[in-house]
Amino acid sequence: MAIKLTAGYPSKIIFKFYDENGNLLTDLSNTSATLYSSLTGEAIEENLSLNYDSDNQYYYLVYIPSSDLSGTYYFVATGDDSEGIKRTSTVFVDILPETSNLLLVDFDKVTKFINDINIDYSVLPSLIFVATEWVQDITGKIVLPKTFEEEVKVFNKKVYLSKFPILQVNSITDKNGNEITNYSIYNSELGILKVDIRSAAEIRVKTETLLIVNYTAGYNPIPETIYTAIAMIVGYLYDRAKYMNFDRIRMLGIDGILSKDVLDRVKEILIPYIK
Repeated sequence: MAIKLTAGYPSKIIFKFYDENGNLLTDLSNTSATLYSSLTGEAIEENLSLNYDSDNQYYYLVYIPSSDLSGTYYFVATGDDSEGIKRTSTVFVDILPETSNLLLVDFDKVTKFINDINIDYSVLPSLIFVATEWVQDITGKIVLPKTFEEEVKVFNKKVYLSKFPILQVNSITDKNGNEITNYSIYNSELGILKVDIRSAAEIRVKTETLLIVNYTAGYNPIPETIYTAIAMIVGYLYDRAKYMNFDRIRMLGIDGILSKDVLDRVKEILIPYIK
């Protein structure tokens, strides 16, 4: 079963090496590891250094996935034994996007529909992530806060952003880098900003009304209704998909794993948030 990692956050990857008789090897030299894509077999990162834990008798790597990685990968670690024979150890990992760092998500809330007294918490991040993606697709809203930057035009003193709800505006500049300060959030749920008419008139002459908006979209706190929708999906997925790797779940999609009846019930409670 694949180990769950999150892009941007360190994880300890443990490797154990054995000989043909199943004996644990603890005196390897020239150890290193390579990360490969499960989809293409392409080497993503090579010559990663391994450390040795003498107390627990294993080799390990502290690895921080880069933010552009997501999906299923595998590490192949190698080392030479005392006779010069190269030994290998393979570990599969599911790398979740950085936005799946679920510090804003309360596990007690998202596990309330799981009927298992011994919940395997290691599988929850991938299930929560795909459930959250599905809710975002259905509602057209960003759930977990994320920062975006867009080049937009001013229409009748208003700016229409593509991601919402707007949590905060970090900066607005024209194409020459001049900061625009006369604005307000007109409609957070629909992603609309209102720009002061004098600023807009000045911008129209200089930059053909083009603005660069850096903003954060998402909910904080997450509405209880959205929590419930995510929890319902996670509860159903837990029984059906907990042993699938992350790529497999994303390939099938929520609609390919759960029944229409289940999804219709989830959609019904999300009606107030569907744009």
